[in-house]
Amino acid sequence: MQEQKLPSVICLVDNSEDEKETASLKQIISSVPDLNIRLITTPNQGYFQGNLKGMIELQEQFSVTHALILNPDISCDDWEKVIEKLYAYFQTDEKCFITGPKITIPGFPIVSSPIIPFLLWREIAYNLFFPLSNPILKYFHTRLSRKSGKVFAVEGSAFMIDCRKAIDNRHYFDHIFLYGEETIFGKIAQKNNLNIYFDNSVEVIHHHPPGKTSPVYEKFLPLSYIEIVKKFYTNPYAIKLFSRSIKHRFKIRKILTGLTKNR
Repeated sequence: MQEQKLPSVICLVDNSEDEKETASLKQIISSVPDLNIRLITTPNQGYFQGNLKGMIELQEQFSVTHALILNPDISCDDWEKVIEKLYAYFQTDEKCFITGPKITIPGFPIVSSPIIPFLLWREIAYNLFFPLSNPILKYFHTRLSRKSGKVFAVEGSAFMIDCRKAIDNRHYFDHIFLYGEETIFGKIAQKNNLNIYFDNSVEVIHHHPPGKTSPVYEKFLPLSYIEIVKKFYTNPYAIKLFSRSIKHRFKIRKILTGLTKNR
């Protein structure tokens, strides 16, 4: 890859609300003066809102149209190849919205991207029959990750996005603090006849402990998905059934987690 193809600016969004962490970030940035790094400190308004602030900054201040969005715990052996491969889809398809690489997690056998299509009745069935439904989901997820091409959605820890299209559809993320953003992107693409691509030939590593849960996850994932269903579906009975089913699933998760801890 030619040097001019590399990112011209890096936008680092710090929503930690921690003065010590912000000071550490500033120190790191000052240690690499050759890189154009913009630091945005903002209250924690959630995953998408933080990314949105970064995209707006890039677009308004630097006329950047595409951004590679990364979690802080993502690493890669060849960033030039990843950027080149992901950006190539935008060059050949004007309806390209998002592209994503293969994402692996150390110690976890299943590739975490791409995301299988969100179908309401299937999601309800998955929730009601959890955990028996989980191996079935993993099977289809694994099959989907074996080849590159158009997909419903890619995982949100590492992906390239058309900033203009994301900013135009920001209203879909109202009341979504955390979790489920990938599903929203997928639904936006379906609704607007846009394309999302997964590229199996490039890989990044997400240093996130597999299977780890937390009070934040237990609280916000069900709430986020209930909000997502309300945004994209109109049948009140289906929405109510989904809401009950996902709450049921997380009750089962809590019981199973408790049993595992007590062993």
